[in-house]
Amino acid sequence: MEETVKRVFNDFWGFEVSKDQLTAVLAVLEGNDVFVGMATGKGKSLCFQCVPLCLTEPKLVVAVSPLRALRSTFQLVLVTDGCKSFVLFNYDQIQFLQSGSSGGNGTNGTGPNPAQVGINGGDGTHYTIHPYSRTTNLYNLPTWTDPAVSGPAGRWYRRTDQALIGNTPALVCPSSYSQRRGEKCLKMFKKPTKSYTGAKATCASEGAELFIIRSHADTEWVVGMLADFNR
Repeated sequence: MEETVKRVFNDFWGFEVSKDQLTAVLAVLEGNDVFVGMATGKGKSLCFQCVPLCLTEPKLVVAVSPLRALRSTFQLVLVTDGCKSFVLFNYDQIQFLQSGSSGGNGTNGTGPNPAQVGINGGDGTHYTIHPYSRTTNLYNLPTWTDPAVSGPAGRWYRRTDQALIGNTPALVCPSSYSQRRGEKCLKMFKKPTKSYTGAKATCASEGAELFIIRSHADTEWVVGMLADFNR
């Protein structure tokens, strides 16, 4: 199962699972109750997003926030068919913006740094945040309507099996292209016959541009793609 978790992280999010994430996910898959405490941005969200992707058949995973004296209550629904995965945040009530443990006022729930709301893969690249994140507009989450997806007020939807770059929607490449580290699409030819100007013109006609190697990381990525391409 450990190899399955590592493969899911690599295939769906493009990076290696951390030791803490691996420990947490494996414990859940073994049927244990798990408490995960990590700093913001360390990838807590992926711990539960990974679980249904590791199962051998489609599953529905529901996460519900705990109750507090001041309640910020929401439901998190994860859905996958083994290929595509989605997350739905259903916000019921928001009564505090910053908890006492994070420097806020523990009595009325206010503070100078309202909570961050979103999905974070923990690598500084694969993340997306709600437009109300870190603002006092968080109080209005239960009445907010997602302009991108029809549905009831208070629901926020995101697809999680594709890379999220900041707040930019996941990149979808044409069928004849391959995805490059989440932010580019690449087209490769078995028998390149075009000149530079011809290749450039073809790219332009398809709304693309020539790929120029600018770093060692680019070189390694191209070498890996060629190895797969020539198998």
